[in-house]
Amino acid sequence: MFTKEFDIAMPNEPLKNDFSGNAKITGTYKGPRYIKIEYNNDTKIVGNWIDEGDTEAEFAGNPVAEGHSSTTLDADVDTKWVAYITGFYTTGDVADYEEDLGTTDENGDAEKWTFYWHDGTGVIAQIYDQGTMKFEDGAIVEPTVRTHSVTEAEFTESVNGHIANATTEAARDVYSDEEKTAINAYKTTLEGLSTKYSGKDHWKIPFPQQPDYK
Repeated sequence: MFTKEFDIAMPNEPLKNDFSGNAKITGTYKGPRYIKIEYNNDTKIVGNWIDEGDTEAEFAGNPVAEGHSSTTLDADVDTKWVAYITGFYTTGDVADYEEDLGTTDENGDAEKWTFYWHDGTGVIAQIYDQGTMKFEDGAIVEPTVRTHSVTEAEFTESVNGHIANATTEAARDVYSDEEKTAINAYKTTLEGLSTKYSGKDHWKIPFPQQPDYK
């Protein structure tokens, strides 16, 4: 068993590729000193971790998948990436990210956006996209930083779709006056999102609860 502390650079905000604040937390790796990984011959994408040992002599000689090559990583050198690949690390508690949106909800309470970092193990996988680490020119190539999977254009399209649906539903004669009022209020809230949350990242915008449609 090999143990070593290592730094984990933290982005200024979750889901953004900006590390200019130089924030970091400490992780502790506890696992085999050496691991063997395989990587795709064409894409260089790192695949499975196929062997381990406190010495390379302890490797079991597991086969490498067709179309792949293998290499050995030393946890004393590539500590962060061996920790990431194996999951054999801990960080303790990681402070969650909270941002005041500068707006209030229907009750007048301040609206906040919170991102919950994983405590213990998992924060590295929250920072980087799975399946993007490469091994090329004899070294690990850092995986891409995770960003939000929904683009602003897609979010706007979704909002517009909900507005259109609400318009259609409110025109149907299957709802009571009270139900129609709720649907129109929902529609009005959606129509005001772009103004109320102007300048805010779209994934931080709280989406109103859709009324029950018949």
